[in-house]
Amino acid sequence: MAWKTLLDDARWNHRDDPARADELVGRAIRSAEAETEAAERVRAFESIADYLDGRERWAEASMVYGRLIPLDYERDPEDEAWLARQTG
Repeated sequence: MAWKTLLDDARWNHRDDPARADELVGRAIRSAEAETEAAERVRAFESIADYLDGRERWAEASMVYGRLIPLDYERDPEDEAWLARQTG
């Protein structure tokens, strides 16, 4: 869960340094991509996207949220919760 440490560092220790926070978020995304368990990747991308959304970085958040769709499908394509999220 290195992504969590990086994201927490960006969130709490570098709020006044957006460039450093952006660098840490980029590293958190790369760390999340390296997670072997799909459920952990989903948690990571959800957390990162929520952080970006809170900073009003909607384009970046949208790209990260977009990575969740194949991960959700990878977990269980017949899952009713997944189908509900896709249809709104």
